[in-house]
Amino acid sequence: MILGPLSKELLTPLLIAAKAKPVQRVTEYKLLGVTVNATLKWNDHVNAITSKAAKRLCFLNKLK
Repeated sequence: MILGPLSKELLTPLLIAAKAKPVQRVTEYKLLGVTVNATLKWNDHVNAITSKAAKRLCFLNKLK
């Protein structure tokens, strides 16, 4: 994921020096429990947290 000012030109691929393999670019990444996306919006993180909470609430309702 590349953060910072975006240009309209295509970016050159980042390469690992030893093997000359291109580094895969992603639009979102989970770092220290927080989901960060390329636009620095909280939508992906909030969706992940609410999904996890809904699963746990469903499980608690079944136990009840």
